Amino acid sequence: WDVCRHALEFFEKTGVAFEEMANDNAKSSAADDYCFFKEGEAYIVYLKNGGTTNLDLSAATGEFSVRWYDPRNGGVMQLGTVRSVTGGATRSLGNAPDSATEDWVVLVEAGKKVLFIRGADRSGGGLEGGTDASRTEHLADISNFSTANGNHGWGTLSEVLRAEGFVLEQMNELLDAADPPTGQTAGAHIDLETVNLAQYALVVFGSNNAIDYDSAAINAVESYVRGGGAALFISDGNFGSSRCDAPTSDQLFLDRFGLVMNQDRGTYDVDRASGEFLVPDHPIFDGINSFRGEGVSPGFIPAGVPPAGVTITRLARIETGKGTK
Repeated sequence: WDVCRHALEFFEKTGVAFEEMANDNAKSSAADDYCFFKEGEAYIVYLKNGGTTNLDLSAATGEFSVRWYDPRNGGVMQLGTVRSVTGGATRSLGNAPDSATEDWVVLVEAGKKVLFIRGADRSGGGLEGGTDASRTEHLADISNFSTANGNHGWGTLSEVLRAEGFVLEQMNELLDAADPPTGQTAGAHIDLETVNLAQYALVVFGSNNAIDYDSAAINAVESYVRGGGAALFISDGNFGSSRCDAPTSDQLFLDRFGLVMNQDRGTYDVDRASGEFLVPDHPIFDGINSFRGEGVSPGFIPAGVPPAGVTITRLARIETGKGTK
């Protein structure tokens, strides 16, 4: 019964449409395994003897996430030694997270792509970064997996997203020609108009702090969002050489949507029980009853009519004077 339950759990967790798949065990190089696939979308490989395999993706294009499922014990999708592969050839799927000689299910799936935009090297840490390494470390890099006290990396977040099937990329803003070889830098914009933004399900403006984005880049982001794309803006006082760099960089884009990103400016206490969750059943609040943070950069909705074609939904409110400093 456990085997059946775990199999059902796999399809419930992943949402893979097994009924739309075909069977071709030859797509996997491992002996005595099973492979089901929908070309270019999803591939399921059952390694009944464990080990590793190579998967024929020669007829597919794009990038695919690689996740592992333990059919013996069930549970969450896990990451092995290979996080993603690209189509166009036969690719190694790497090794399982553990118990390499036991049976495993490997799911290779066309993942939703997420782009993170990070500030230029040495452009962060304006409040607390005293060295070049610290200035860069403050920029919340998705490849920074440190768990040391005071760590600012988003490596743990990136692994959570990959385990959910997302394929991640990061672009770093450029060093400005006038930036010194060492010490604090200001950074320069990315030519976003030259990037195929439509390939991403989400663009995260994370620690971006360049304040020289021109109308071509801003127009490209606006067109992407209005065309169905999604953008997430996150600001922090240490995401630049001063408190104002990151929100100023964000504001260049947010002006097009009638929103304002404030500076890192206070401590906020927002609770479900107090009625401050205005859309309490929104997915972002799933399992959450309160937000309490120091150094929060609150978004602000100005009075008046938003730009044409823009609908603003406020999910939570901060009462004037509540828990601020």
